[in-house]
Amino acid sequence: MATGGSVTLEGDTDRNQALTCALCLDIYTSPKLLPCHHTFCQHCLENLAAKHPHNNFPCPSCRKQTAVPPGGVSDFQTNFYISTEDLERARKGVLCMAHPKDDLDLFCVDCDLPVCLKCVMTKHKTHETQDLSEAAKRAMSQLRKDRKRLLSCLGDIQKHVQLVTQEQQAVKDKHAALVANIRNRQATLKAAVDKYTDDALASLHNITTDITDTHKADLHCLQQNLQQLTKLQQRVQQAVDSGAGCELVTVAREMRCGRGSEEAVQKLTKKQMTTVCRPVLRFSATLDATLERMRDYTGSAAKMEIKPSECKDVTFVEKFQCRNDVHTEVYHLCPLTDGTLWVSYEPYMLCVDVTSEKFDRRQNCQHLKMRHPVTNHMG
Repeated sequence: MATGGSVTLEGDTDRNQALTCALCLDIYTSPKLLPCHHTFCQHCLENLAAKHPHNNFPCPSCRKQTAVPPGGVSDFQTNFYISTEDLERARKGVLCMAHPKDDLDLFCVDCDLPVCLKCVMTKHKTHETQDLSEAAKRAMSQLRKDRKRLLSCLGDIQKHVQLVTQEQQAVKDKHAALVANIRNRQATLKAAVDKYTDDALASLHNITTDITDTHKADLHCLQQNLQQLTKLQQRVQQAVDSGAGCELVTVAREMRCGRGSEEAVQKLTKKQMTTVCRPVLRFSATLDATLERMRDYTGSAAKMEIKPSECKDVTFVEKFQCRNDVHTEVYHLCPLTDGTLWVSYEPYMLCVDVTSEKFDRRQNCQHLKMRHPVTNHMG
């Protein structure tokens, strides 16, 4: 396969191809001449022959079928019209393709190309030319500046790549932490709901038991009264049925001033239920408000954007104590160039003055002032 650097040379298309392989488009290495008189690098022909079975392949230029010699591609005739000296000079970039025997020792300013003396006398006759070494010095100076500029740009990009990579990992870590936080809040809510459910069921059981016990006592008393009244009614019926004078007088006396008296019977009938009790459920009718409070406690995802130009560094923390509450959803502590610090948590960013040494994770945060609210993304 042809090797060597890229060379910009002068000459028409046909002459430019004189030392260039049509397969690899580079300067020939071991140029081999096919029977159809087209030349290619030996390595290029070996790769081409390997792709075609039966030791037969089409010429890349004219498509004529070509048989591989018994000894392989290396047995193709070497193109001796292309000298090793011309190839070496072409690889070094000093050979004019239009005039292969002449060196490229001049520079055409108008065309921005290295040319040979014959090119200057013909095609570039009216153009401004100068010695190639002078143009090379200018190019060297410019390339050194370009290299310095590119290195600076590469350094900046590498820094940004590192920052973005770190930020990616930080986002992954934060995502995992927030998922765990949300799950913990879910467990807390579920435990609270389970507890409230158990309390409500226990209270319902106690109330129902109390009402049932009252009903049992009332029913027992009523059944006793019913039994007494039934016995009196049967005694009266027996006396009436018998018609015996003595019995009638005796029962009549009992009904007048004994157990069957009007006062005694009224006393038995007054022992009835005065109130009706039912177990009921007291609850908030505003379910939406309850669910909204649960949603607020569970939390909603928010995206906080901080321009890198506005801060020196970004530090992630796990806890931040404000007053009596410990907030575990602190997003950032972001020192700014003006000496203040952005503290982002639930869901606001707060600003404290770190230059005054008032900032302390354990202290009261009343001196903090709201900076920029974070936009919540619900859903």
